[in-house]
Amino acid sequence: MITIILSDFSRVILNPKDKNYKGTLNGLYKELQQKNIPFNFFDYFEFNDEILKWYVQLKDKLSINLFTTGTIQNAKEVKQKIDLIFENIFSAQEYGLDKKKPQAYEFIANKLQKSPNQILYIDDKLENLEAAKQAGLETWHYDNFIKLYNQFKQSLG
Repeated sequence: MITIILSDFSRVILNPKDKNYKGTLNGLYKELQQKNIPFNFFDYFEFNDEILKWYVQLKDKLSINLFTTGTIQNAKEVKQKIDLIFENIFSAQEYGLDKKKPQAYEFIANKLQKSPNQILYIDDKLENLEAAKQAGLETWHYDNFIKLYNQFKQSLG
């Protein structure tokens, strides 16, 4: 039985404001910081408020956790928004993990003291989902909020 949601961050919860931007959000954030010129975070990034509101609603039933690649989640604009939503925030960079390897998801299951089959992992990247599936997690591909919400209602509702 699923007791934990483990959500990816970039392009699930946080998106580039420029819909044509193809690079990583951590890369864009580092680039902006390296310019040493003050910038408005929200000129470049926007939250997926639909999924965040939904995660807040699910907190009564499930443990909501985050698995991200880099460190953009440490930006003050982000921390203000997500710190009260997620029980744990795991950074692949900070823990020396590779999201494309099953060991990353085994590590998180161990940290959460749960069996991998109790964890639902949501990500937009198929290679990350494949690694999580190999580790024994339930996996769902994130394409858009409506599809995710409908899938949840049908499967776990």
